[in-house]
Amino acid sequence: AEEGPEALAAGQKAIELAPDQYMGYTNLCRAYNDMKLYQQAIKTCNDALKMQPGDGETNLYLGLAYDRLKQSAAAKDYFKKAITGLNEFTRSNPDYSDGFYLLGNAYFYSGDDKSAIEAYRKTIELSPRFARARFNLGAIYFINGKKDLAQEQYNALKEIDTKIAAELYQIMNK
Repeated sequence: AEEGPEALAAGQKAIELAPDQYMGYTNLCRAYNDMKLYQQAIKTCNDALKMQPGDGETNLYLGLAYDRLKQSAAAKDYFKKAITGLNEFTRSNPDYSDGFYLLGNAYFYSGDDKSAIEAYRKTIELSPRFARARFNLGAIYFINGKKDLAQEQYNALKEIDTKIAAELYQIMNK
């Protein structure tokens, strides 16, 4: 996955090449969030939603931007829309692990750990080496006092991505 300035440049280029395609705006919105440019993220996500109003991924990123700006009521509304859109997306794309990963994130940010766990487990079932899904699942397990299940995710992560495994280790040993 691209990060930071590279993701920003890729999103801008996608919009330049296909200004009528919402996904470029969605990806640019994600990049703005990653770079903590939340006002730009909000504007760009809204541009995407004008083209694809129910898109779960875009609503998730919009919710994150509002969450980071401490506008919890708006964030909650967009996370709810994200869950609706991503449930629809995963029903139509039941073999696409990224959709379940994003759904897990939407549930997590909505405070529904049980549904987040289900979505992350489905992600891993479809894509066992999906490191971020394992990290998120391990963190939720740990937060919910299921240390043995968190340890399982950590052990699996050590074989997949040592950097992300180290991040989970930090959470589990605070």
